[in-house]
Amino acid sequence: MTRAEFLYLLRHCYARKPEEADGVIRIEADRALILRQSNLPEAGWYDLRFRTDSTLPAEGPLYWRDPVKVPDLPPNSTRPLEGLRIAVDPGHIGGKWVTWDDRHFKLGGPDSLEVREGEMTLMVAKILRRDLTLLGAEVFLTRETNNPVTKERVETLQEEAKAYLIRRGQVPSTGLIASTAKAMFAISAEIRARGELINDTIRPDLALCLHFDASPWPGGRPVFRSPNHLHLILNGCYSESEMEEDDTRFEMVLRILQRLYHEELRLSDTVSKTVQDETRLPAFGYDGTSGMSVNENELVWARNLLANRVFFCPVLFFEPFCMNHQETHARVQEGPYPGLREINGVYRKNLYQEYADGVTAGLVRYYREQRQRKVSSAHE
Repeated sequence: MTRAEFLYLLRHCYARKPEEADGVIRIEADRALILRQSNLPEAGWYDLRFRTDSTLPAEGPLYWRDPVKVPDLPPNSTRPLEGLRIAVDPGHIGGKWVTWDDRHFKLGGPDSLEVREGEMTLMVAKILRRDLTLLGAEVFLTRETNNPVTKERVETLQEEAKAYLIRRGQVPSTGLIASTAKAMFAISAEIRARGELINDTIRPDLALCLHFDASPWPGGRPVFRSPNHLHLILNGCYSESEMEEDDTRFEMVLRILQRLYHEELRLSDTVSKTVQDETRLPAFGYDGTSGMSVNENELVWARNLLANRVFFCPVLFFEPFCMNHQETHARVQEGPYPGLREINGVYRKNLYQEYADGVTAGLVRYYREQRQRKVSSAHE
């Protein structure tokens, strides 16, 4: 990678502000010096030499395939996703594990259904597997059930949680150890286990991370809130403190060298629009602190999340529908019904099919365009 491209990616997308990388990445004329260990500066710096000799290949080995490397379609094919390997990651966990994951709540009367994000994302994932497979893709789910992928449990993470709190100068009380171990299980251990599955076994061309959004509620009690919106997240917007974490910094640099930003942005730009066409949701925006804009598309934002960082392939991270919006909540109560039903005066598909159809339409549009561009280039 040339100095210009490395510097552009670091400062345009990955660093929240250009100067936030200065303490751990030094840009020299012919190399980047990357701090080896934040808590041991005397360990020195990794030396990443920039590409200057034109005889070197323009690209290094990738964990994923660029669309132009995907095999050509047969003439007159009706399967526009033929040859693609797609991983679908249903966010969070369901079943008895929802109380560990904290992505569930109950609103309305005693007969209303509890909203369980992990179970909702799994329904969307199974619809996507069916529909994308019919269109030719080879589709893999990171989980097939409401059980976690990781073998770790809160009970097995107690000592690690205690050590973590001590390293951060906190008093490891029983309650704090329990809450820290719970977060380690539901977030870190679970997502990293899925990352190992995607990176070492599935090795897809693309990963779809499925989530539902929720508006914050005051006082810790779930309440209905008025916003209902959509956004897609690509990896970026690292703070100075995040880049000081050794594993985070390593994963960020690896994403830069894999040139994942370019593909994620092109995909997100196309798919966000078809999801919006299908769901009719307005865009959500960040203030530039935890998420930042990287182009003119108000639906696409850069944010550093564990899943979109440790999956070493292009990642589309979806956040549609606020679960505590009254219309979304009402649609959850309707379940995965067939056909159309009237929702606030408009006939709509069920929530899960609508979500999946927006994603599917975007992937078909994107890969058709990429493959057509490949054919046109070959004929020039």
